[in-house]
Amino acid sequence: ILAATANQDSSAEPAGTIIQQSRGWGIVCRHGVLLPQVVQWAGKKPQSADQIPGSYPGFINSRLL
Repeated sequence: ILAATANQDSSAEPAGTIIQQSRGWGIVCRHGVLLPQVVQWAGKKPQSADQIPGSYPGFINSRLL
């Protein structure tokens, strides 16, 4: 994650869960939600976070460990 914002929204999902947000997607954290704006996969070019969910089926509701 190269750029992100955070908010204080709460979620019933466990920390590390990727959830759909009105402004895109976010990662549930212990105290709020991290909202990535620019991401870069290993060996790839940086890309807008908006492009990720459509490129990876099953991405939303998956969980980072």
